[in-house]
Amino acid sequence: MKKKIEEFLATNKKAYIRLMELERFLKEANGGSIGIHFYKELGEAIIALEKEQKIEAVKSSKKYSMNMKIADKYRKVKRKQEITKEQENEIHNSYHFKMAMNPYINDPARYEKEKDILKRISGFLSSIREGEPFLSVNERSFELFGAEKLLLSSHGQKVLSTINITMEDLYCFRTYEPFFYYGSPSSPDGSILIVENKDTFTSFKKLFINGVRSWEGVTISMLIYGEGNKITSSISFLEELGVPKATPIYYFGDFDPEGIDIYDRLRKATEREILLFEGFYRVLWERRKGSKVETYQTWNRDAIDYFLSIFQEKEQVEILQYLENKKYVPQEALNIERLRRLSDGTGKTF
Repeated sequence: MKKKIEEFLATNKKAYIRLMELERFLKEANGGSIGIHFYKELGEAIIALEKEQKIEAVKSSKKYSMNMKIADKYRKVKRKQEITKEQENEIHNSYHFKMAMNPYINDPARYEKEKDILKRISGFLSSIREGEPFLSVNERSFELFGAEKLLLSSHGQKVLSTINITMEDLYCFRTYEPFFYYGSPSSPDGSILIVENKDTFTSFKKLFINGVRSWEGVTISMLIYGEGNKITSSISFLEELGVPKATPIYYFGDFDPEGIDIYDRLRKATEREILLFEGFYRVLWERRKGSKVETYQTWNRDAIDYFLSIFQEKEQVEILQYLENKKYVPQEALNIERLRRLSDGTGKTF
């Protein structure tokens, strides 16, 4: 019976095997009849295949009603490809000493798939000369692989992480998508404010020019135009500007699901802490007029729950209902004159 089951496993393309299907196959192979010891022999064969690690019981499966020693559902176990002596020797001896190649010893199938990439990286490391010029990461990627996006792809990053090779080792540097900003990016005692929309950014900029830079005790030294969702991919430009890691960063966007989701994606896109500028959002809520969003917006409940936490508990239910009714408050509700009146004064000039 065990051989028959192995035949079933080999011909059945499904990753999961149900005992009812297997039982039907065995009965048909036996001309539709079964002996009195059928279920006992079935159990013994299944247990033997488990021990040989050819199948394993699915955790959520139940006991098979006809033999309680086995489960009613199994998963085929994929056997790892055994490494050959030739592969092992190549991995140990054919690559640059900086490359940590040991992980491939346990995964020869992956090694064969990535060998070309590994050979090209090794070749470059071995050919580095004094005064080797640094290229952008996409330029280096094209030079090495003829594919400018490979190094920064998830696959490329996984390969580099596996062999413990950095961008610096490959004499290349990341480039960051710039954002539009106004003010000083390196002030030691100022904060950064990211503003979602252009009109509101322009209003803040005009106030900056007139020396109005402080709200609720927070002095802003640098304004960033978030340009909607673009900021989630350009926030890393702060590194190129040399902004200190400890610089406080605040975000102010539309009072709607999309604006809230942009903030959520932004704070997850960087290791820097980015806070909501709570006071501005409270003013937007006070100035709501029940305007409705005309287009579909992303509804991220986790992000909305996080956003609601800045409000009093009694307000949260009302705000959630407001948003569920597709109502919103645009940033423009907090216009330049209101911003001027809400400010702490002229603030400090940077």
